Amino acid sequence: MEEFRRIALPAEAIAKAIVWAIAQPDGVDVSEMIVRPTQSAY
Repeated sequence: MEEFRRIALPAEAIAKAIVWAIAQPDGVDVSEMIVRPTQSAY
């Protein structure tokens, strides 16, 4: 669990990704978004 917490994304990073998706122009459909830390093994 400690390893997970070490690489976990802060809430602000998730919020910025959501704001980005919402801010897209009307002609853009963001239907899926995967947000993961750059240090993730996946």
